[in-house]
Amino acid sequence: MTVTVACGDWSQTLTYDADNRPNVLRTVNVPLNTALQTEAVTVTVSHSEPTSVAQTYSIRINKLPPVETTVTTDPADATVFLTSNVNGQRILPGETGTYTLDTNGAYTLVVTRSGYVGQKLDVIAGEDSKNITVKLEKAPESSHNDILQPGDWPLFRADSNNNGVVSAPTPITAEDAVLVWANKVGEGYGASAASCPIIAGGYLYAYARDKLLKIDKDTGAVVGEGTMVTSSSFAINSPTYADGMIFVALSGGRIQAFDAESLESLWVYTDPLGGQPNCPIAYCDGYIYTGFWNSETKQANFAGISVTDEDPTQTQEAKLAAWTYTHNGFYWAGAYACENFVLVTTDDGDSGYTTGYGSVLSLDPKTGVLLDQLKATNVGDLRSSVCYDPATDAYYFTSKGGDLYQVRTNEDGTFVKGSLNRLHLDNGGNDDNTPPMSTSTPVIHNGRAYIGVSGVSQFGAYSGHNMTVVDLESFSIAYTVPTQGYPQTSGLLTTAYEDQDGYAYVYFFDNYTPGKLRVLRDKPGMTEVDHTYTTMETYNGDSGEVTIETGYVLFTPSGAQAQYAICSPIVDGEGNIYFKNDSAYMMRLSSRVTALEITRQPERTVYEIGETFDGAGMQVTALLANGMTRDVTDYVKFTAEPLTAEDTEITVSLDLTRLDIPGGPNWVFYQNRDGQTGQEWICPTGTVNIELKDGHVYGQPVWTWNDDFSAYAEFACTVNPRHEKLHLDAQVTSEITTGSSCLEGGVRTYTAKVVLDGVTYTDVRTQPIPADGHKLSAVAEVPAACTEGGVKAHWVCTVCGKLFSDADGKNETTLEALTIPATGHKTQLVGAKAATCTEDGYTGDEVCTVCGETIKKGEVIPALGHKTQLVGAKAATCTEDGYTGDEVCTVCGETVKKGDVIPAAGHHYEDGKCTVCGETDPNYKPDEPVQPENPGVKTGDEAHTALWLAAASVSLLAAAALLLGKKKHLS
Repeated sequence: MTVTVACGDWSQTLTYDADNRPNVLRTVNVPLNTALQTEAVTVTVSHSEPTSVAQTYSIRINKLPPVETTVTTDPADATVFLTSNVNGQRILPGETGTYTLDTNGAYTLVVTRSGYVGQKLDVIAGEDSKNITVKLEKAPESSHNDILQPGDWPLFRADSNNNGVVSAPTPITAEDAVLVWANKVGEGYGASAASCPIIAGGYLYAYARDKLLKIDKDTGAVVGEGTMVTSSSFAINSPTYADGMIFVALSGGRIQAFDAESLESLWVYTDPLGGQPNCPIAYCDGYIYTGFWNSETKQANFAGISVTDEDPTQTQEAKLAAWTYTHNGFYWAGAYACENFVLVTTDDGDSGYTTGYGSVLSLDPKTGVLLDQLKATNVGDLRSSVCYDPATDAYYFTSKGGDLYQVRTNEDGTFVKGSLNRLHLDNGGNDDNTPPMSTSTPVIHNGRAYIGVSGVSQFGAYSGHNMTVVDLESFSIAYTVPTQGYPQTSGLLTTAYEDQDGYAYVYFFDNYTPGKLRVLRDKPGMTEVDHTYTTMETYNGDSGEVTIETGYVLFTPSGAQAQYAICSPIVDGEGNIYFKNDSAYMMRLSSRVTALEITRQPERTVYEIGETFDGAGMQVTALLANGMTRDVTDYVKFTAEPLTAEDTEITVSLDLTRLDIPGGPNWVFYQNRDGQTGQEWICPTGTVNIELKDGHVYGQPVWTWNDDFSAYAEFACTVNPRHEKLHLDAQVTSEITTGSSCLEGGVRTYTAKVVLDGVTYTDVRTQPIPADGHKLSAVAEVPAACTEGGVKAHWVCTVCGKLFSDADGKNETTLEALTIPATGHKTQLVGAKAATCTEDGYTGDEVCTVCGETIKKGEVIPALGHKTQLVGAKAATCTEDGYTGDEVCTVCGETVKKGDVIPAAGHHYEDGKCTVCGETDPNYKPDEPVQPENPGVKTGDEAHTALWLAAASVSLLAAAALLLGKKKHLS
């Protein structure tokens, strides 16, 4: 029974049978389209029985309105990688930069940038998460030293172009090629296998089992190890070096970073989809790029990862990828990475390699967004690195379907329309079921491409395997050269000899035991192999022995080193080739040493019979067949036997076995020679001429000085150091060569001299003269005065004039520090007098109480004058005198002006009363009333009354005047 779940273009089928019973719960995650408000999910249940009827169930999904979310980062150019927790798919922003999310949907947000500490956040889409701000912390400055040297080979194909083209003088004839060392560093070809090597900082780096290895490339000895968190799946790829770090791809979709010098672990990345680490690791501008592989039909991730060591205190911190891109899987798919884009090829997604179609992807290097993609125009997995050739400005890769592809890009990473070209390769089979597959990354040089191609039987000897030469101008096969095994890996091309013979030399390994290393030499215009540079090989075919012309065999691993070889050879700047094969031996093939020269003689060349040769001071240089030279002093040996009279020459030979390295490599040299493999090679020797003497020949003296500065010299015999030494007492003279001072000592130099056989020998010794010390004289204190400073008590050196604040001369001082500031005047007021009414005053003089000096003269204060008031004033009355009053000073009390007497005014009587004081007039007698003549006549009555009223009014006015006069007097 099958159950098919479908939604839009997506579907997944579950099969139920004896192994997958329907009573076991199985979960299907259905990816929804966030752009749609409603979607339908169908579940179709069917059975293989012919009479069964399939039933389809529909589920209609009505969605909540989406949440438009913005993500703001600091720094602004950080990479935002947002994925759904339901299906793991990446959510990309719209044209406005916002992300459309499902309401209440769960998401994972990763924000990274090279040089910063990445962050991973869980996001639930909703109102609270519509505006997300992420600020990254600056990572600590890198402490990893860049160790790269000229001639190093730091990654799979030597450089970022993935082209494997060098100018190193590699060996080009079997007679001139010698296996110098072979060191077994792993086991077999599984998880414990040895990886392909790289070169960084003058050392080889490889890995085997769970160890990262640092190997001395001159001796093959392992000089350092780092521990990996696990092994690699098959160790079919090399590590990668960049920015002072080594990166290794490990099983389970992991990448581990190490410090290149210490091999200490830095961080570990684990991909969420896991997979085998079957791709080389590319590097560009602070990021590494690599892909993983789960199976022929399952998808896997290609990842971009910042190399920043975000937490130097953690050796296995969990590293976040800047981004991942999911596709059919990536196997031997080494990326080409540059500032604007990353190119990588993919598997075809089908089993085998004769039905599905692989793709070449162009991805944004910082965000992982797909810039463009092209589907291959023929079937087959695309399993090679992408190689770039600047001369043709094109990119090249191969396929298991048997094709070489060429494509060009625009500056923005999109592919040039119509630029994808395909050339079908040839293995002689002409059968789509056994295509001329290739996983060999093309080597491009001088308008030619060089590729390893499989025969009709991948592991069948002489089945059509070949090295193919392609003319790029016509984009056609120029010619092919047969090989015993499939050259499954990539070639190494050197241009070192083009100026001599015009040829480029290209090196490939047969992936077939014994793993022969072949060389093809080629130049533009050739349409067939150079028949003078091939190897004739014979094998048993279906109808008997067959002899064919094959690619030139430079070297054949023999004995324990013979095995299948999935390894692309690498080379250092001196032309030494390094490789491994399934024997798990790491090996070095070098140019033959043509001579050993003694380029610096040893310190001793004169000996007595019976002594042994001493090589101290000697330098030995190897001359190589490729024209290079090497200082091999550390690797030579010579006789240790007692010298005889016939030993006038010492033979010096190259022998790595003299190195004391526990568990060291195999240093038995062998090569292909005279048509035979595994031929031991004997290194040429050098010669040191020595002289044997009987009698004394004295060398330089050894001097001995006594405590009293007497001395003697002893001369040893250079012919035989065991002879008694010659003792000569020396004549010693002395002189003061540096005089002493108060603080600094001087030097007395003693010179010893002896004469032997007319030759004068001298030696010197020095004796320090102590410092003289200060001669101090006390200086009494000079007190400070009002206007002049003083000086504190101190001591002065009568020799150097320095000043000190203590009698021991320990605390140096200065005159400025010793100066006592002037005290200044202390004044008081003298002669001050206040002014009086009649006499002047004085402000007083300011006089110093210490020195008596008048600092400031005073000023006269004018007399104040009297301030008077009237005293004793009294008004005169009718009977008593008055007084005008005295003018008296209110300040001093002096009577300034005497007053005058005011005579009594006397009474002023009217009608018997004083009009002033009211006193009764004692002499007053009122008048007798007069009777009117006509009392009955009223005429005149009114006039009398008016007169009375007038008199009364005058009296009242007089009284008022008197009262006013009194008030005025009193006031």
